[in-house]
Amino acid sequence: MPGEPGLPGVSGSVVTIGSNGNWLIDNVDTGVKAAGSPGTNGKDGQSCDAYEDGTEFVIKCGNIEKARWPKALCGTVAYDPKYMACDDGIVGVTIGNQIWMAKNLNIATASSKCYGDIESNCDIYGRLYNWIDATAACSTIGWKLPDDTDWEALITTVGGTEIAGKALKANDDLWTTNTGTNDYGFSALPGGNFLDDIGDIGYWWSATESSGEAHYKRILHDYDAIRNDNNGKKTNLLSVRCIKD
Repeated sequence: MPGEPGLPGVSGSVVTIGSNGNWLIDNVDTGVKAAGSPGTNGKDGQSCDAYEDGTEFVIKCGNIEKARWPKALCGTVAYDPKYMACDDGIVGVTIGNQIWMAKNLNIATASSKCYGDIESNCDIYGRLYNWIDATAACSTIGWKLPDDTDWEALITTVGGTEIAGKALKANDDLWTTNTGTNDYGFSALPGGNFLDDIGDIGYWWSATESSGEAHYKRILHDYDAIRNDNNGKKTNLLSVRCIKD
């Protein structure tokens, strides 16, 4: 048979949160906060900027460089694919309808030298060549030594003789004064002529010759122009920029 019904249970306490944020039990303040106290404010973050620096991207935060990486690599050399190309590990820059090497040639030959016989200068300025070696070195890698017609086309494209030096110079303090604007990525540097003029003058061979001597181009640190010279001894040691044949 069914048993007798049990007695009614006793009502539990009522737990609520008071207007002061404390737990209340049956409307009695326990003095205990219902939630943790607010945390302290975090520190203000640093402002970071991302920008382009030649052939690289850079991130700088609070004037401190945090990261730098190449836009693209040609072998191990950084380049900007917007106006440069990679040809068998050699970076070329398109200027008008021409493709020029984006830096001075640095391939060792029997007669080539580094400025002052200091090897690290080759890493910066490229090697210095006599005229015969210059012609052969460009040909060996499938390019050519530019002649006066090639140089004149370049000079015309960048604005003419009187401003071509400034437009082609690297914007770099390797120039003693009057750094260039490097408007076309040519990045001309003042490599001198083996024992003279480093920092002041850049010399580049032309394939054009006359009267047993060779022509060359010259950019000076204190002029915006590019100079044409027609009386270079072929044994002189000058910089080389090859052009795509």
